[in-house]
Amino acid sequence: PSASSPADRYRTWSFAVVVALLSFFVAFPAAAQPKEPTERDKKAARSLVQQGDELMTKKEYDKALEAYIRADDIMGVPTTGIEVGKVHLLLGHLVEAGDAFERVSNYPERAGEPKPFTKARDEAAELLVEVRRRTPKLTIDVEGHKPEDDVVVTINGEILDAWARTMPVNPGSHIIEAEADGYEGASEALVIGEKEDRAVTLELIPKASRADDGEPGTGMLVLAYG
Repeated sequence: PSASSPADRYRTWSFAVVVALLSFFVAFPAAAQPKEPTERDKKAARSLVQQGDELMTKKEYDKALEAYIRADDIMGVPTTGIEVGKVHLLLGHLVEAGDAFERVSNYPERAGEPKPFTKARDEAAELLVEVRRRTPKLTIDVEGHKPEDDVVVTINGEILDAWARTMPVNPGSHIIEAEADGYEGASEALVIGEKEDRAVTLELIPKASRADDGEPGTGMLVLAYG
């Protein structure tokens, strides 16, 4: 790959990540850390970062992301967190990238911390501004139901805990669905681009009664008897 390619950039970071991880946990005592990774944990994290770098070289970005996430789950430091955010960004996952960059930029600064930590935190803060600016927003409204009805709203099959709000979403195709007991389900598909603000209104329609569906009712029984 060229000098400006993502793979080359990630490979450059690999050495910094390894050095930072080692120096940080030597410099700060266990009492100052919530949970110090064991030597086995550190070795596993270094191996995962190296795997991620190799996968980036092969342009296997999804697998590289998995490796970086696993390394970050172990270490939870700026130099692993920013790798997660960068690959999410490369894949167009703006929401996840923003969350990763925000977490890295808010990582507590400590005196004498490794320089790669400081660099990663500063870079994450800059990238966060860019990502938030590019991230589209979606507002969902559901009509036709009673206030006491338990309405379930999903986006691409995932349940939204708090859907009555404006929320960030990744650019691309989305399917929004709403359902509630006693109502026909409603859905809408849309494609949203970067920086867009979109609104979707779904209407829930009460299900037809059994008589309306042609089920035997009192009137039909009387007619048949007659």
